Amino acid sequence: PAPEDLAAVTTSWLELQLTATDSLGRSTTITRELRPQIVTLRLLTEPAGLQVSVNDGVATTNLTTPADVPSWPGYALTLGAPDGQSAGGVPVQLCGWRHGGPPSQQIVTPIASTTYTAIFAPADGPCSAQVGDVRLYLPLAGR
Repeated sequence: PAPEDLAAVTTSWLELQLTATDSLGRSTTITRELRPQIVTLRLLTEPAGLQVSVNDGVATTNLTTPADVPSWPGYALTLGAPDGQSAGGVPVQLCGWRHGGPPSQQIVTPIASTTYTAIFAPADGPCSAQVGDVRLYLPLAGR
């Protein structure tokens, strides 16, 4: 089964107990923990140091980047960013993600550790048509 929420990812596992009894009534019990594979989702922002949000279907957590989030392969999460952020005193908006897609999007945790980078741009202008375009984040450095 999937974890209850992100907080349970590193503390959830199954315990299997097997008891064998021979014809004389002697028993032996073996206990094994079946721990899931855990992968790390590395969350970054451009420009660096902004916040992203992760929603596991139970709660939303805002994280200052860089941030590492443990997850189980196949576990669905929604990525986004809280409003009201600024970089170098300039208000910014989340435009999308380096891998593509809308600002708020659901991902399915892959089987290997992966990096997701949120792309921000000045809030007083439009987002570039191409997420990851250098125009999205270089103007912040000159302001």
